[in-house]
Amino acid sequence: MKISFNPKKVIGEFAKYSAASNIVIELGGTLIGNILVAVFIGIWLGNMYGSKTIFVIVFLFIGLASGFYQVWKISMKELEKIENEKRFKQHTEDSNTGNDSNSNNNAHNNP
Repeated sequence: MKISFNPKKVIGEFAKYSAASNIVIELGGTLIGNILVAVFIGIWLGNMYGSKTIFVIVFLFIGLASGFYQVWKISMKELEKIENEKRFKQHTEDSNTGNDSNSNNNAHNNP
């Protein structure tokens, strides 16, 4: 049995999983960062005005809302990037094979 090693395939697989893990780390860091900043602001204001728990609770919810909003924005941007890459790949494949969807539609419309 012969085992073949294709470095391009290995590097491609690594890049795919590396990109996915980078997105997960970015989303998690964004969410945790927003929550921590908000909680620290709540603690600081609580120490300043003497009612620590109410400020921490209020700012915890503000941090959660802000964090999930940021995660949603980043996710939508990544999804749009993936969709654009798919469209570009499809367009280049159509151009290379000569299957231009516009020319096919025009051929059917113009006798």
